[in-house]
Amino acid sequence: MKQNITLLFPLKNHAVFLMALGAAAGLSFFASPSANAQVSDRRRPRPDFGPTGPTGATGPAGVMGNTGATGSTGAAGAMGTAGANGATGPSGATGQNGATGAQGPMGTTGTTGMIGATGVTGATGALGATGATGPTGPEVSSAFAYVYNVAAETVATGVSVAFSNSGPAQNITLTGTTGLVLGTDGTYLLEFHVRGSSSSSGAIVFQLDADGIQIPGSEYSSQLPPAAAISFQKLPEVQAVSNSSTVAVNGIVTAGLTAGTLVSLQNATPLLASVTLPADVNSPVNASLRIERIGPLTGATGATGPTGFTGPTGPTGITGPTGITGPTGP
Repeated sequence: MKQNITLLFPLKNHAVFLMALGAAAGLSFFASPSANAQVSDRRRPRPDFGPTGPTGATGPAGVMGNTGATGSTGAAGAMGTAGANGATGPSGATGQNGATGAQGPMGTTGTTGMIGATGVTGATGALGATGATGPTGPEVSSAFAYVYNVAAETVATGVSVAFSNSGPAQNITLTGTTGLVLGTDGTYLLEFHVRGSSSSSGAIVFQLDADGIQIPGSEYSSQLPPAAAISFQKLPEVQAVSNSSTVAVNGIVTAGLTAGTLVSLQNATPLLASVTLPADVNSPVNASLRIERIGPLTGATGATGPTGFTGPTGPTGITGPTGITGPTGP
C-alpha cells in the first residue's frame, strides 16, 4: 500500500525536500515547514542517509478519472497580414454577346451653349398697305375768356355790366368794358355771376345777350331779398315795403355761336329797376363772365366717298393745214 510520509526538516533561509527514497517501499516523502522552522540549523545536525535501495516493481496503472468539462472558447486571435497577390492567370476566351439591356433613364440636360453670332440683316420687305384712318379724337378748347368786376357800379335795366378786370383769353377779345367778341365758330359754355341790390322791391334778373339778343335759356333770377318786410293788410296782394339787402344771381348756358358774335351780360330786372353792385372791403368780385368753346359748331365731317371712274378720252381731231409763211421783212 502506497503511503505518504511527511518529513520535517528544520528550515531557516532555505528548504530541503526529499522526493522519493524508495519506490519498493511504496513511500512518498514531502517536505513541509514545521512548527519549529525558526530554530537555527546549528542546534540540530543533519541526519545521515544510507545507500539507496533497489527500485521496486511498478505498481498497476491507476484508473483514469472522468474527463473534465470543456473550457470556454478563448478570444479570437489577431488577424494575420494579407498574403501577396498571386500571379495573373491567362485570359479566358471571349464569351458570346449578351442580350441588349433595358434602356436606362434619361440623363440630365446639359448646359446651354453659347449664343451664336448675329446673322446678316435680311432685305427690307415690301411696304404694306396704308391702314384705315382712326376716329377723330376729342377737340381741345381753342377759345376761352374770363372777365370780372370789383368796382362799385349801378347798372340800369337794359344796360350791360361793365367789367374792370380780365383774365386769360384766347380767340375771344374784350371790346371796351362790356362785350366779348368770339374769334371762331363753335359750341360755347357761358357762366355768369352778379351780386347787388335792386332799386325796387323784388328779385334781380340778369341775362346773356348775343349781338343784343337774349341767348335762349340764359335769363336767371335771384331770390327775394331776405330782409324784405311783407304786409298782408291787402290780401291776396303782397306788398314789399323794404329792399335794402344785397342778393346774388348765377346763370349757365350752352349755345352755338359764330365768329364775330358780341356777348354781353345785361340787367333784365323788371319795372325799370337799377341794380347797384357794391365795392366791399378787400375788393371781392361782384360780377363775372366766363366763356369757353367746348366743341365745333357743325357736326363731324363724314367719310370721303369713293372716287368715280374716269370717262373715256375723246378722239383726237384732224390736224389743220400748215399756213403759208409770210415774206421776210426788210
